Amino acid sequence: MSGNVEILLPIVVALCLGAVCVVGALLVIKTCYRRVPQGKALIVNGMGGAPRVTFTAAVVYPFFHEAEAMDVSVQTVKVTREGAKGLLCRDSIRVDAEVTLFVRVNRTTEDVLRVAQTIGCARASDPAALKELFEVKVSEMMKTVAREMAFDTLLASRQAFKDEVITRMGTDLGGFTLEDLAIDSLEQTPIEALDPSNILDAEGIAAITRRTTVEQLATNTLLQQERREVLRQNHETDEAALRYQQVRAEVEAKLQREIAVAQALEQDETARVIAEARKAARDAREGREEREEREEPGRNT
Repeated sequence: MSGNVEILLPIVVALCLGAVCVVGALLVIKTCYRRVPQGKALIVNGMGGAPRVTFTAAVVYPFFHEAEAMDVSVQTVKVTREGAKGLLCRDSIRVDAEVTLFVRVNRTTEDVLRVAQTIGCARASDPAALKELFEVKVSEMMKTVAREMAFDTLLASRQAFKDEVITRMGTDLGGFTLEDLAIDSLEQTPIEALDPSNILDAEGIAAITRRTTVEQLATNTLLQQERREVLRQNHETDEAALRYQQVRAEVEAKLQREIAVAQALEQDETARVIAEARKAARDAREGREEREEREEPGRNT
């Protein structure tokens, strides 16, 4: 019996130690296992090895590995050009412009490492760092495209302006990719913000003044035409009202004449009837008197 125990004891101890080692290894792996959230990338640096980039998960051992996360989701960068820095069109009219860039780190190992080496993982999603990185380039592209377009064309063809800026931005953005560009605002720079001592601004002021004068003259012409039309319509209305009053007066006068004639005829008829009645009464009286005179001698006899 004791011999069997002596034989089994080392085996049991070995199994227990093996189980402890396996459980310990699993706990270490679980503790060191890092899942990468959506929109993130994880850069793992080993001891002397090349950096690894993962977008899903990785095992990071303390003291052996150093890991740093990078945000690779879409970021926004606002770029504004206004006032003296407004975009200059082909006809020297300046335009205040505000655009929003939608950029993100390209989801490839090479581009993630490139961004990490250039600006660092934390600054890949820092608004100030992104603005510093892209503002100059997109401003130059906007200035170049706007200079090739007249003011009216630029305002009427925003999509063409946007597409051309995106095309000229290119694909070499230091590991970033341009998802989209939105034009938030595009309008003429106020004339008071221009510098008359700048020859280009002076040309722009002259162009704006000419166009404004033409538009004002056209507006005044339309207003005068409108006033004349109103006066003409009022005159026609007054004439129509006068004609209506004249016709009404004529109708009323005719009606009064007809009433007067009818009344006169009625009076004549009444007078005739009265005269006939009087004549009949007189004739009857005279006939009665004649009969009485003829009968009077007989009564005397």
